[in-house]
Amino acid sequence: MREILGKATLFGWAIFHVTLITLSASYIKIADWVPGKSIIDLYKKATGAGSSYGFFAPSIGVKSRIVFDLVDRDGKHIENIYLAPDSEREVQIRMGGIVEELTSKDAVDSGFRKPLAASLAAAIFARHSDALEVTLHVQEFWPTTMEEYRAGKRPDWSDYYAARFAKMTDNHGDMR
Repeated sequence: MREILGKATLFGWAIFHVTLITLSASYIKIADWVPGKSIIDLYKKATGAGSSYGFFAPSIGVKSRIVFDLVDRDGKHIENIYLAPDSEREVQIRMGGIVEELTSKDAVDSGFRKPLAASLAAAIFARHSDALEVTLHVQEFWPTTMEEYRAGKRPDWSDYYAARFAKMTDNHGDMR
C-alpha cells in the first residue's frame, strides 16, 4: 500500500509539473485568485517550468555581439576585438544589456546611441594606446535553415550598427 501511495504521489507531482510547463509554454498566466499562486510562481522559477521554453520556437531569436576593429599607428588593422571575454556568463549578460541599448528604438530616438558607442570606443582606446582609429560593430548572427546550408549558404554575423571613432591630434601631430 505504501509503495502504491508513493508512486501515486510521484505521478501526481509529475502531472502538476507538466501542467505548469504547458501553461507557461502557452503563455497562460495563473490567475491571482488561485490558492497558493505565490508558491506556484516560486516553484516555476526554481524549476524552470515558467521559462516559456522559447527555444522551441520556429523562429529563434537573433544573437547579438559587440566587436571592435582598430587601426594602430603603423597602419596595422586588428579585427574582432572584444570588450569582455566570452567565457564569463555574467559579463555576457551585462553586455547583452548594452547591445539592447545600442539597438533599441528609444536609444536611437533619444540620441543615446552615439554617446554610448563613443564611451565603448574610449574603453578600447584606453586598452590599446597605440590605436588611431576604432570601429565599433554591433552585429547580429543570422543562422541558416538546413535547406540554405545544403545550398551553400553559411551562418554569418552582419552589422546592425557601426560607428568609427578616431583620436584627435593637435597642430603638432601629437595625440590628444
